[in-house]
Amino acid sequence: MWPKKSAFTVVGIVGAALLIWGNWIYFKAVIAEGLLEQAWVKTMETGIPATPWSSMDAELAARLTVPALGVDQIVLSDATGQALAFAPAIVEGSRTPDEPGLTAIAAHKNTHFAFLEHMSAGETLSLQTIDDVKYDYVVETGFVMDVRTDTLPQNENADGLLLITCYPFDALSFNGPLRYVVSARKVKTSPAQTLIPGLGPVRSNDLRL
Repeated sequence: MWPKKSAFTVVGIVGAALLIWGNWIYFKAVIAEGLLEQAWVKTMETGIPATPWSSMDAELAARLTVPALGVDQIVLSDATGQALAFAPAIVEGSRTPDEPGLTAIAAHKNTHFAFLEHMSAGETLSLQTIDDVKYDYVVETGFVMDVRTDTLPQNENADGLLLITCYPFDALSFNGPLRYVVSARKVKTSPAQTLIPGLGPVRSNDLRL
């Protein structure tokens, strides 16, 4: 059995280590957010999707806003593990807003897409693209799917947006088989600003968060 003083010392060291690690994650996120914003400004100025930093394996794709919830997030072009660590990203195989079909965007449940738990039918949101077009959507429903047995809707005649994250929201584990999906229909297209690269049919096994 450890002496009481040694036990307190170990607990203190562990606590300090967790504090330092937590602060590092926070500062890393702040730095990444600043670099993403800089890349967004550059993208808007040049009309060419910029890469936030040299080692990032995705480019800027769009800006997602949900006014009622105070959400304003940059969206990356490819939903890779690295990209999803820093921002929402477009799922491989989904459509661009200017194409018939559905645009699918994924993000982690404990960071960027934690707000999905609080979205309601009738809520409005928008995607801004670098070709000076803003696409407005209205939330229709939210549903849970199992990637082992279910597939995403693929109606080419339905122009809409799917926001996807892991589920349940309070689960401690990540990358389980369940996903929570918010489905919104496109209601308006108007001048604005950003670009979402084109992608083909969404496969459920692309939804690795």
